Amino acid sequence: IMITDDYIEKDGKKIGKVKLLYVSDREKLCDGCDEIKKCAAIQAISTDNNIGDVMILCKNCLLEIVGFLD
Repeated sequence: IMITDDYIEKDGKKIGKVKLLYVSDREKLCDGCDEIKKCAAIQAISTDNNIGDVMILCKNCLLEIVGFLD
């Protein structure tokens, strides 16, 4: 995992950064394409005690998102 810091401090608040929680060893329903595939669980930005949403995305959907950065 390339993201090394889980949190940053800003204005006295602890902000949780986006992070990869795990890659599932079983196929799951992808939140992007609605197909059952091997997926990664990614936690969104969170603040203090609020846990960030978790996105379940397959490799194809992740690559499609990354493709928009070009």
